[in-house]
Amino acid sequence: MKKVAISLVFLLVTLDAAALLAQSPKYPPLSEYMMPRDAEIALAKSAAPDNISGRATIKVLTASGFQAVHDGDNGFVCIVMRGWSAPTYTPAQFRDLVYDAKVTAPICFNPEAS
Repeated sequence: MKKVAISLVFLLVTLDAAALLAQSPKYPPLSEYMMPRDAEIALAKSAAPDNISGRATIKVLTASGFQAVHDGDNGFVCIVMRGWSAPTYTPAQFRDLVYDAKVTAPICFNPEAS
């Protein structure tokens, strides 16, 4: 019985230490992911030719998520993706890019994807 109690205490201490490590500052603050609004709009629009992005819905990242700044009429949605949009199967050597606030990529989703 004493071994079970010791094992339980060891397990609880290990889990507590793991929880503290998990809370380490791995993620940059949201402010580092933000871009000037006009620059983000221009970058989002650069993802497609003018005849598509000029009539697309344009969304920018805000503190409360992506917000539409222009409502389009062709069903396309253009945004600037951040590193956290990387697929979950990203190779190990590139996984730190997910947390790099400088990693951005413009993309326009067609009506089926959006």
